[in-house]
Amino acid sequence: WELVSKDVTVAAGATVSVDAPMVHSVDTTGVMCADFHIHSFYSADSSDPVEHKVKGAIADGLDAPFSSEHEWVIDFGPVVKKLGLEDWAFGGASEEL
Repeated sequence: WELVSKDVTVAAGATVSVDAPMVHSVDTTGVMCADFHIHSFYSADSSDPVEHKVKGAIADGLDAPFSSEHEWVIDFGPVVKKLGLEDWAFGGASEEL
């Protein structure tokens, strides 16, 4: 996805809409992007909430984010569904041993 950079001036108490079209710069037709090693606060080396990790993974373009916590099995699938993002991704579970 391409970045959008715009200068915006907003008066105190006002609301301003900013047009920022999403331009997909790489053709990924027929390709899926997955990450099978994502940690949330269930692992000692991360403090991120599970929903935060799933939202960020999908926003970054992952089609298949998978949890791989230390000593915990956490399934990202139900989180994807709870967030209403099933049209863009599916999640799964694994464990790092």
